[in-house]
Amino acid sequence: MGRRIVRYAVAASAGLGLAVLPATMASAATSWYVNNTVTCSNTGPGTQATPFCTITAAAQKAVPGDTIQGGTNGFKISSKAYVTVKGFTVTGTSGVGILVSSSNHITIDGNNVSSAGTRASGLIAKGISLSGTTASVVKNNKSHDNSDAGIGVTSASTGNTITNNESYGNARGFSRAAAGIDLRNSGSNTITGNTLHNNEDSGLNIWTSSNNSTASGNNIYSNGDHGIDVHSTNGAHVTGNTVCRNYDSGIEMTGSLNTVLNGNISGLNGINSARTSGQIRTDSTSAPSTKADNDQLWQQSPLSSKTVFIDWAGTKFTSLTSFQNATGQELHGSQVNGC
Repeated sequence: MGRRIVRYAVAASAGLGLAVLPATMASAATSWYVNNTVTCSNTGPGTQATPFCTITAAAQKAVPGDTIQGGTNGFKISSKAYVTVKGFTVTGTSGVGILVSSSNHITIDGNNVSSAGTRASGLIAKGISLSGTTASVVKNNKSHDNSDAGIGVTSASTGNTITNNESYGNARGFSRAAAGIDLRNSGSNTITGNTLHNNEDSGLNIWTSSNNSTASGNNIYSNGDHGIDVHSTNGAHVTGNTVCRNYDSGIEMTGSLNTVLNGNISGLNGINSARTSGQIRTDSTSAPSTKADNDQLWQQSPLSSKTVFIDWAGTKFTSLTSFQNATGQELHGSQVNGC
């Protein structure tokens, strides 16, 4: 089955209970236009001269291979509930590829989102964004080569699940800040089973009061900062993730309280980094309340002068045994190559 393609965005409001799904029959490719800023008609021809007013009308006409062209966002869903956006390609938007705000029970499933925004100050955009949104699911999407985070969760978005997505190649270009998945000021979200790689910044940011977040079963590698970065956040649970070959320290906690690490694999991170290293790293604020156990940690031996095994509140350890003896952490951990 092909996909309908949304290029240069569609400024659209999806209706209550709307499911935007791939069509099941193919035909010759057609371009449909959506633009509610000019004279438009949902019963008209959907041409550039007389466009549809909403994505709903275009979705009822489009079949795999068709192009839907519009304004700033591929999909813009605001103050809605029980909407599904599934199986679209969204590329080249000037704003966020798929933007969901002040909504609940939204499902973003199986879309390919790329090249949102421009890599210049003031023009960047995320691939997929949840803002002030609850009880929603972002799953099975690819979000890549955008000018900000591949997937962003912000502004008190809670109770959402971000699962089985692949986010890669996202970069601002002018500053190291675009992550694979970026949580900010949004608590009690679950990030599970995602593959996050080759992003400009960390694979996963759990930042700034994203309290009680859970990161589990993610595969995170070859990112330009940390694998997982827990910053100024309380009660994060980081379990069963594989974190390998990231530029800086693998799993990092700064300014955070009550972080739990359990059953992760973290290896080959921070090798010769000019910034930070260590398979696990905490600052002095995070270390007293962090609990770490059952993790598999590995680093090449001998360590270089710029590389440490674990950096705990500023004390740099060169082996798991020395870390266990000094801190009582990772008593069931192991020093093996899991990457």
